[in-house]
Amino acid sequence: MGSARATSTNRHVRRCVLIIVAQFMLAVPGAAQSDPRVDVRGDTLVYRGDLTADGLQRLQVAYLAADPVARWLEIDSGGGEVNVAMDFGEWILSGGLAVRVANRCLSACANYVFPAASVKVIEPGAVVAWHGSAIQSEAASRAAIDAVIERDVLPATDPRERETMRSRLIGDTLAYLARTEARQAAFFRRLGVDERITRIGLEHPAVTDFWFVSVATMARFGIDRVVAPANYAATDTRRFGAGKIVYIEPDGFAP
Repeated sequence: MGSARATSTNRHVRRCVLIIVAQFMLAVPGAAQSDPRVDVRGDTLVYRGDLTADGLQRLQVAYLAADPVARWLEIDSGGGEVNVAMDFGEWILSGGLAVRVANRCLSACANYVFPAASVKVIEPGAVVAWHGSAIQSEAASRAAIDAVIERDVLPATDPRERETMRSRLIGDTLAYLARTEARQAAFFRRLGVDERITRIGLEHPAVTDFWFVSVATMARFGIDRVVAPANYAATDTRRFGAGKIVYIEPDGFAP
């Protein structure tokens, strides 16, 4: 399994397990997300931060109060939980909003926010980069889920309750993953987007974390009406970390 696929799978599984844990009202280290910032600038809503349920609610309130009516969403986000990100995408789609990426739109933001926009603008120096999706076969394996539970949950659990907790979390997480995968399939069908755009870099030898592609490649996978600088493929992504986000030209994914 490639390092990019392993990283994506582990991150996705951990988020899913932590969601189930939160339903049990357990405290788990590392579950917190950054508090997003929402502003209004003319006909533009500005969202900076992780994609969270609270952030979406604040964005919706700002939209209803905006005068003039908001037509654009300017976003700078590293992503968030898959289902919350799909909530963002569905809201953007229903409102016919255009999206402008001012700095970065990564992971779940690239998967579900960016393609849902009526028009998609990538500003000079900004990047839209993918990292994987809900469709990852390893993510549904009991071994992968159990490893996350062993590391992040059981140390804070009463030893007498650990096996019961393990069994319950594995079952609930597998069910959550199945529901999420089905929802994602329906989401992309509605958009007319080929979901393979979210995983074309997982086995690419140059990718260790995130990847981005050309506007032409986006169009091949159904992400159209994209406006980006002519030299977008040469965007310098080193400010996000050396080698963290790389440009690829995918092979073997003919639509």
